[in-house]
Amino acid sequence: MKKYILIFAISLIAIKGLCQSIEPHISIGYGQYNMDNIKAIQAEMYIPYGLPMQTTSSFPGYLNFEGGINYLIKEGRYKFGVLMGYQSTSGRLSIEDYSGVVAFDQLLSAINYSGLLSTRFLQKKGFNFYLTLKPGFIVTKYEEKREYPEYASRLNKSRLYNGNSFILDSNIEIVKVFKHFNLFAQCGYAYDSKTSLTTNNTDFWTVFEEDKEADWSGLRVKCGVSFNIQRQ
Repeated sequence: MKKYILIFAISLIAIKGLCQSIEPHISIGYGQYNMDNIKAIQAEMYIPYGLPMQTTSSFPGYLNFEGGINYLIKEGRYKFGVLMGYQSTSGRLSIEDYSGVVAFDQLLSAINYSGLLSTRFLQKKGFNFYLTLKPGFIVTKYEEKREYPEYASRLNKSRLYNGNSFILDSNIEIVKVFKHFNLFAQCGYAYDSKTSLTTNNTDFWTVFEEDKEADWSGLRVKCGVSFNIQRQ
């Protein structure tokens, strides 16, 4: 992994020497996430409790955030860059009555580190249209939490898992160009090679120890702003 990061960094330094302008950018967006394996674990949790539990949320699409720097060459026809993003989602099973609460929470969050390769295919009336690829890797944190009454007290237990995988985000980007800044919108699909999740915590909870995988694949929609910095 360190070898590839070094090669990527050297490539960016070479590209920076050719670039005509630099664009720092930030964005906020909406993402949908596959999470089939994690959903299956949630479904299986009905069995040990034997209770009519309710799924109050099941890994819904949620907001994500992204920021980075683009390098433009050939008068903005091509863009290269680096970026970092954050996304999260969760699921919950629960039942509550006079005797207490039984709940099973699954919390997922991830940070992605990606490169950006983009080419302009259309320019019209102050708008630029780009085809963009963002290859990178994603680092996932997954936490399972149990809450249930035990005699006269409430018992809370949790377990933390981690993993990383390859992710590729492909999209079409529309950019409205102004003098010192740009507004942009992106729509596309992210493919995740699936994150194998592991934990060092083995002090409890051995019933459901099948392989766990997080899959962040799904629709991505973003909008944001970038700032034009011309190189002298």
